[in-house]
Amino acid sequence: MLKRHSISKSKKGFIEMPVMIIITVFVFSLLAIVGYQIFGELNTDVQASDLNTEAKLTSANMYARYPSTLDGAFLFMFILMWILLLVSLWFVDSNPLFVIIVVIIFVILLIAAGMLSNFWEDFSTDPDFDFASNFTATYFIMNNLLLVLTVVMFSGLFVMYMKNR
Repeated sequence: MLKRHSISKSKKGFIEMPVMIIITVFVFSLLAIVGYQIFGELNTDVQASDLNTEAKLTSANMYARYPSTLDGAFLFMFILMWILLLVSLWFVDSNPLFVIIVVIIFVILLIAAGMLSNFWEDFSTDPDFDFASNFTATYFIMNNLLLVLTVVMFSGLFVMYMKNR
């Protein structure tokens, strides 16, 4: 039998999860875009080299599939982390008075997410990274990070406080 008290002793889990989601989403999206640029340079070198046709074709195919593969991985990771947040919040016993602290933390997290979103906008509109729009889900989520995180946080609040109703 599960020990419910070991899960519900820590009431700060709701604070840690949105921070983890913000950081993970931001770092993954940056690494995907930078990785695509590096892979593009490697693919150009492979195509210009004296390797056989099969190696060149394999490299070109991998390069063509890179955005859709990593975009799918990004979306899968984001949805899985959102589900993990909701499931973990289901097991947290919380006091309704805690909502004041949660709202203050939401504001702080949204300010931080706004700064990251502004950085993303500058990063993705840079001429060196003009291909960032090839990552459609990543591009959408990162451009609308404040809205997306607001939905994630309010869904977490809903699960946290409405489970006993």
